[in-house]
Amino acid sequence: MVIEGDRVILRLIGSSDMLSLQRWDDDPEIVRLVGKKFLYPERTPAWLARMRHSPECLALAIVDRASNTLMGDLELEDISWRSGRAELRICIGEKRFWGKGYGTEAIRTFIDHAFSNTSLKHVYLRVYASNHRAIACYRKCGFRAEGILRVGHKRQELSEDLLLMTLDKEMCRYQAC
Repeated sequence: MVIEGDRVILRLIGSSDMLSLQRWDDDPEIVRLVGKKFLYPERTPAWLARMRHSPECLALAIVDRASNTLMGDLELEDISWRSGRAELRICIGEKRFWGKGYGTEAIRTFIDHAFSNTSLKHVYLRVYASNHRAIACYRKCGFRAEGILRVGHKRQELSEDLLLMTLDKEMCRYQAC
């Protein structure tokens, strides 16, 4: 699977991408913004296998088209094909690409593909309430705030509230998503 945008290419994550994902997951600034992906580093091969083979998950590498540089990853988790719902996660791990619209383009490119070519109808995400840059990105992509989650995250206990944001296929028909 390859999905092409103007400046980004989305492709399946491969084993050669894992070193970068692990490096980003060890960066305190990135963990503060998006949380920790690999609580147990020895389980990363199992994570990759699950992302490749489970119908309930999808992990895509975000690659800069101009330099062919891996800059981040985008995941769908808890995909329910029957109800058309899934949770979105994204991380731009290469900091030199921060603040330049690559995350926005990656999300828009993926959402356009997903809503046009799959049975997905509803995508939601959770973001730290203090991550204002990410929230602005999600709003540009058409996501709307639904509420504040004050409970523990399934991967780790939080010390910070999460904002729940959603995007529906029907909403995209009436606005530029």
